[in-house]
Amino acid sequence: MRFSLTAYQLKLLGVLLMVGDHVHYFFMELGVPTVLYAVGRIVAPIFIFLSIEGMVHTHSRERYLVRLLGWSWVMTAGNVWLEQVLPTEKALFANIFACLFLGGWFIYFIDLCLQSSKQSPRAGWKIIISLLALLLPWLVDLAKVSILAQEPVNTPLLTALHFIPSPHFIEGGLLFFLLALWFYYTRSQREVQLLGLVLLGGMLYLQTNSAERWSSDLQWMMLGAVLPLAYYNGQRGAGHKYFFYLFYPLHLWLLYGLYYVLVTSKA
Repeated sequence: MRFSLTAYQLKLLGVLLMVGDHVHYFFMELGVPTVLYAVGRIVAPIFIFLSIEGMVHTHSRERYLVRLLGWSWVMTAGNVWLEQVLPTEKALFANIFACLFLGGWFIYFIDLCLQSSKQSPRAGWKIIISLLALLLPWLVDLAKVSILAQEPVNTPLLTALHFIPSPHFIEGGLLFFLLALWFYYTRSQREVQLLGLVLLGGMLYLQTNSAERWSSDLQWMMLGAVLPLAYYNGQRGAGHKYFFYLFYPLHLWLLYGLYYVLVTSKA
């Protein structure tokens, strides 16, 4: 029997490597090996790939996007609250839900726009709504940049705007956003999907300072996600639907709390 991986097995692999990556982030000063950070680079491409599978196979794209946005808000609110209550030098910036939502948002309205353009002229209002929806995240991007350029920074307004995912301010920025679009629009050709990931990783490798390619700037290692994704069999697999939604924020907040205890105990 040929070895293969279901979506749930891929998700468990991603969760395992993600925990190691975050342990390294919070406790690298204690000697946690950099290899955990290195192999953790493959996690985001795996989750982005699976989110695209979710968009393709869900019974309701609207409910799927609302779920991602809702968990993105939970993550943002929890991060902001914890940083205020337990302040440390480590930022709680991780929020993969915002990244996955934004990719899905653009896919939803690009598809709506394309489908409406093939319908009768009466569908013109759908095209207008779609174009406005596609423009909105970029306007939010500009608003955030404008606020950051001010002195002093309007922190409450910036925090409020962080609840609206935008391309340059999601985890991974434009890199992960574009990867989501690539995975979706090449989904009928797995080889092309993975080739794009390899080329993207290769471009990052070439752009990275040679002195940092194997030490600190390791994002190019995301191309390693090609291996597990190549074994994806298209099956959902058995598993709890909401496991990742719950585990992702809880494990991050727990690690942040442990880091806070460690820091304050040494103060």
